[in-house]
Amino acid sequence: MSESIRIREVFCSAEVTVIALEAARSYSHCSGWGCHAYLSISPVALLILSASQLLAVDVNGDPVDIEKLRRSAPDLDQVLRTRQPSAAPDRSVF
Repeated sequence: MSESIRIREVFCSAEVTVIALEAARSYSHCSGWGCHAYLSISPVALLILSASQLLAVDVNGDPVDIEKLRRSAPDLDQVLRTRQPSAAPDRSVF
């Protein structure tokens, strides 16, 4: 069985970015009856980023320990650095 955490941006604006963390699990098995593969994807947490705050909640809206998420998803810090909204969003209209 293999498990990994997928990081997916679901919403982005000048003020806020929402990132979903999903657990992807896969399993394969071969027997005399053939080979079978199973895949499941389940939500782990939502990260809501603004210029001044990072909030992590589970699917019920309860707070989640961000350090635990960082340990389970090594690429999370890089994603957070590149997705951080600016402190002073540009509100100009083109």
